[in-house]
Amino acid sequence: MQDHTTNSVGGKTHRDLRLRALRAIGSKIFAAEDLLACDLGWEITRSRCGLRRSYRDPRFNYLTACTACDGKGCDSSGVTCIDCDGAGRIKLDATDSSQPGEGRQ
Repeated sequence: MQDHTTNSVGGKTHRDLRLRALRAIGSKIFAAEDLLACDLGWEITRSRCGLRRSYRDPRFNYLTACTACDGKGCDSSGVTCIDCDGAGRIKLDATDSSQPGEGRQ
């Protein structure tokens, strides 16, 4: 029985060849942005067959809500939180051996 799902080019299916072509196009389109992200040490997430990129600075892993003001930046009377200087978040120690939590936006 003949297999009609593959072609003669290395046994790859038409779908595989199209996906490879889309990834190659995405790599060319995002080459400059990917290079900059790599230089900055950012994480790159590729999706949509390589035609979408998401860039993330891993330093966000070290931000967490301020426990003194519960992430509000001020107390109930509106006085700016001293611990976070009103930002609502604090930076965890990057040298800590424990794993940081997910960063917040």
